[in-house]
Amino acid sequence: MIVVRGRSIEHDPNAPALMSAVEIPAKGCGGEGEPIEEILTVNGVVRPRIEIAPKERQFWRIVNASPDRYLDLQIDGQTFEIVALDGMPLAYHEPRAPARIANHLLLAPAGRLEAIVTGPLRGTHRALRTLCVDTGPDGDPNPEMVLADLVQPSSDRLGSNSTPKRVHAIDDHRPVYKVLDIERLEKTAPDFTVTFTEDKNGFYINDRKFAPDASPMTSVQVGTFQHWRIVNETAELPLSTFHQVHFLA
Repeated sequence: MIVVRGRSIEHDPNAPALMSAVEIPAKGCGGEGEPIEEILTVNGVVRPRIEIAPKERQFWRIVNASPDRYLDLQIDGQTFEIVALDGMPLAYHEPRAPARIANHLLLAPAGRLEAIVTGPLRGTHRALRTLCVDTGPDGDPNPEMVLADLVQPSSDRLGSNSTPKRVHAIDDHRPVYKVLDIERLEKTAPDFTVTFTEDKNGFYINDRKFAPDASPMTSVQVGTFQHWRIVNETAELPLSTFHQVHFLA
């Protein structure tokens, strides 16, 4: 389990050293004007070492536990074999393609990635990093930085004559397409439209200022599917999550 969280450096006298340790570039990629106020840690540690033997296949679950930072995850020179997103196996939607290969993946706050990672060849250096995410002129800085280094185990856990254990993608879940005609539903008018806006006083959803105790804007019957349209009219990436339900975007 890899849990990524933020660590404030706003008032930390060691801020320059910490930024250097995770290799934050001097020049950002976005238009935001605010200074960098935090770095990211893995399981509470700044740039830890993850042991993985050459050609070993490990199952990783990565959680973005930051409340307001996006991750664009990448392993230098390698790919993720993605088997699930936000706890939902890809095989649930398409059992004929239970895994997807990607060289990077954008993970929003509270997002989860489950993927198989193969150990790099002996003598090569690989790092798990997040790439710079441009959150817009009103957004928070999301600079590139190294999250962790992939290193060979101090002792060969696999044994000199053993074969790396193979991890198989999950492929035994009931496919959603058998109960939902996605193409037909996409052609229908949205059942509900969500529009995000903001001003100096805060954020708004459908012209209603956000409040944690606000009454529901819509209700749905348990077990049914709906077509929603989500519109972002702000000058930054919105921080929105869906709890206790799964969705296709």
